[in-house]
Amino acid sequence: MEITKKILIEHFARFDKIYLAILFMLVIGSFLVQNDVFEDKKLLNSASYSHVISSQEISFSNLHYLPIFIFDKLLGDYFYLFPILIGIMFLVVLYYFVSVTSKDKFFRFVFIGLIITTPATIYALTSLSIVIYLAMLIILGFLMLNYKNKIINYFSILPLAIATYFDFFSSIIVLIFVGVYFLIKRKKYEKMFLMMYFVILFVISILQVLFNHQKFILNLVENQSIVTNLISDLGAISGVSFFLLILSVVGFFSLYKKKKLLWLYLFIPYLFIGYYLNVNYLLYFSFVLIFLATHAICVLINRKWSLESLSKVTVWLIVLGIVFSSTTYVESHEAIPTSDNVKTLTWMGNNLKNENKVFTQSDFVDIAKYHINNEVIVIEDRQTYSKIYDSQYIIDLFPVLEQKGIDIIYLPNKDELREGEGLRFLLKNERFKMIYSSKNSEVWEFD
Repeated sequence: MEITKKILIEHFARFDKIYLAILFMLVIGSFLVQNDVFEDKKLLNSASYSHVISSQEISFSNLHYLPIFIFDKLLGDYFYLFPILIGIMFLVVLYYFVSVTSKDKFFRFVFIGLIITTPATIYALTSLSIVIYLAMLIILGFLMLNYKNKIINYFSILPLAIATYFDFFSSIIVLIFVGVYFLIKRKKYEKMFLMMYFVILFVISILQVLFNHQKFILNLVENQSIVTNLISDLGAISGVSFFLLILSVVGFFSLYKKKKLLWLYLFIPYLFIGYYLNVNYLLYFSFVLIFLATHAICVLINRKWSLESLSKVTVWLIVLGIVFSSTTYVESHEAIPTSDNVKTLTWMGNNLKNENKVFTQSDFVDIAKYHINNEVIVIEDRQTYSKIYDSQYIIDLFPVLEQKGIDIIYLPNKDELREGEGLRFLLKNERFKMIYSSKNSEVWEFD
């Protein structure tokens, strides 16, 4: 068994690029096909559309959207491929970074494999994720910093400087890694170079806060349910599997027992704060969990077991646990917009009058703006927004619609509204007329 296990480990380590490419096509490809991305030529998730809408007007304060603006113009109808290209670039940069920082090729295979199969990264790799873009810049900077070429070392400051442009939270991550890198280096000239590096990046970060009014964290979205949003098995839109969470705990105590990477334990609470303040920053936190889980898997597989049958059971449990969690997520997660949403929005774009003003639920505002040319009314006041969706009487609803000039109501999923209550009940009034529907997606005209 030990000889066979050693041969298999060496085989996967040697041909990891092939197996990881196949895994990527199976997992990510299946997720994209499952959500009709290629058929509908659409982006996934409302955040993707928010970034595209934000990139339409470039200024000094949002220069980080410049690549989106450029590729949107270059790719045109094929822009839906852009998130996939960014995801592939991220995985390539990460692969070579792990190759440089770890001599264990099997560790690299397991780590990248878990990255591809974890729901949090499946979600990020298939949508226009600013966090993936940020992580790629940070990893690219340190990959260039590790390169055995001084000119490339000098230019490594560029991607890291760009990473500090997004928010102060990411700036601190960059500075922490530069600080750790400084501590592990032994040569005097390397320490001097990194000290200068740290000072430059620190000054850039402070200037961003002082003169560009940079936020601590990009798009503050308070995490309403920390546990539910963390574990994909509980219905989170991304998250990590409960199985991976257990493995990460095993890896945590294994590393702590060996007194290795102790700085990582101070870093984990900071990343958790980021996850709490913005659920999208779960990706940073999940990278650490995946790293710890990878360590646990390598320890469990490489250890010498007294019972050969127990060794086999352990390996199969790990493989089946990973396969089950990723397969369940790919098959069960329905990303927005759905095919019916795209079909309905396309109809609206072709048939609504220019003067029509559209109202829809908050997470569909940017999706609607992307697909139609009409003004989409944004209602930030919760009380006013609630009057439209939850009012039981027309005396409360009609004044809001008339005041805002709303004459079109788009329901992306009518089943999300309670039957016989609120807006769904009031739509039976004679002043409302359904002018289009596609399964659960409906368009109503208000006269």
